[in-house]
Amino acid sequence: MSRKAGAIQASRLLDIANEMKEHATLLKNCGYNDLADSIFLEFDKLMLVIEQIHEVRDQRDCDHSPS
Repeated sequence: MSRKAGAIQASRLLDIANEMKEHATLLKNCGYNDLADSIFLEFDKLMLVIEQIHEVRDQRDCDHSPS
């Protein structure tokens, strides 16, 4: 996968994560605490995946940079 494609995928995942967080906040405000908490947990997991994507991409950049 190219660097640009990886960045686009990470950006899409971040958009999805932010939507999840917004929906969870709305649910929590409406009293659906258990459901909201479950979504917040999945949000946290997705943010970890996004962070790992960035770390791998950064490592690849370091590995391919001219020394």
